[in-house]
Amino acid sequence: MIEIHALFLDDNKNRHMRFREVNTDLRRIHVYDADSCIEELLDVEKDFDIIYLDHDLNAETNNQLNDDEKDGRYVCKRMTKDDIKSRYSGTLVVIHSLNSVGAKEMSYILRDAGYEHIVIAPFAWESHGRSKLQHWI
Repeated sequence: MIEIHALFLDDNKNRHMRFREVNTDLRRIHVYDADSCIEELLDVEKDFDIIYLDHDLNAETNNQLNDDEKDGRYVCKRMTKDDIKSRYSGTLVVIHSLNSVGAKEMSYILRDAGYEHIVIAPFAWESHGRSKLQHWI
C-alpha cells in the first residue's frame, strides 16, 4: 500500500479534527497559519504528496481579500518561489476554502506559476478518500 503524505492548512480546530477522522490512512501534518505552512514546505526532510490549503486563516476577524493578510493567497505567492516551486509544482494542491473568490485567486496564482494539479473543492476531505485521489498522485 502506498503511503501518502499530506499537509493540511486551516485555522479551524474542528476542521482539523474532521480531517483526521476521515483521512486515517494519510500521514498528515497539520498547520494552523500561513507561516507554519511555509516552514513545512521549506523543510527539505519532508515531501508531501497532497497539499490542502484554506484561504481565510484568521478566525478572529472577518478575513476578506486584504492584500496585507497572511491568508491562503500569501501561502500560494510564497509557493511560486523556486525553493518551494521546484519541489511541489507537480503535487496535487487541494484548495478547500469556502471563500470562492479567495479560492479562485489562489488557484490563479498557482496555475500562473506552473503548478499542474490544482483542485478547488470546499471541505474536500469529506469526499476525497485515498482511492479518489490516487489518480492524482
